[in-house]
Amino acid sequence: MKIRKIIVYLCVFAAAASIFTRIIYVNKVYPSVKIHNYNIGDTVNTDEYQICLDSVKVYEKAEWENYIDSTQIGRERDSYKADDKDAALKMRYNPDEDYKVIETELLVKNISGERKTAVMGQLCSVNGIMQKMMMNYYYTRRLQPEGKIDSIVRTIEAGETQKWKCYYVVNNTDEELFFEYIKVGQINRISLNLHKS
Repeated sequence: MKIRKIIVYLCVFAAAASIFTRIIYVNKVYPSVKIHNYNIGDTVNTDEYQICLDSVKVYEKAEWENYIDSTQIGRERDSYKADDKDAALKMRYNPDEDYKVIETELLVKNISGERKTAVMGQLCSVNGIMQKMMMNYYYTRRLQPEGKIDSIVRTIEAGETQKWKCYYVVNNTDEELFFEYIKVGQINRISLNLHKS
C-alpha cells in the first residue's frame, strides 16, 4: 500500500514538474506582448533599423483629388482596366464613397552594418486594433521624394537613411489607427489621432 502511494505521489510530482517546465518554456518563447507608445518624430530602434515617423498628413477626399489632379500621375481609378486581374493592384477602397488618404513620411536608417532589403509596408505599417491596413501601392510607388519607384522593395546600404512616403486609403476611419513596428513580444506604436477636430 505504501509503495502504491509513493508511486502515485511520484507520478503527480512528475506531472507537476512537467507542466511547470512547459509554462516556463512557453513564457520564454512566446513572451507577453509589451506595447511601447511613441510620439510623431520619435525614433524606434529595431535590431537592424532606426525608424522615425517624421510626419503624418490626412487628406479628405476632395482635397486629395484636387492634389492628384494637379500632378501628372492621375487618379488610381483611371489607371485600371475593367478586366485587370492583378490582385496586388486592385483598389482596396470604394472611390465613389467618402474616403481619406493617410500620408506617412518615414526616415528609415540601416544600422545593421550591412546592406539590407526592406519591403515598404511590411517593415512598419498603419494598423488598427482590429485590422492591419494595406499600403496603397499605386500612390506609394508614384509619390516618393525621389519620384516614381519601380518596386516597394527597397535596398538600403549600411548607415544609409532613406525618406519614404507610404500611403493608405480608407473609406472608414471609425477605428483608432496606429503607426506600428511589430516583432514577437513587442509593439512600438504611434497613435495617428485622425479624429481630432
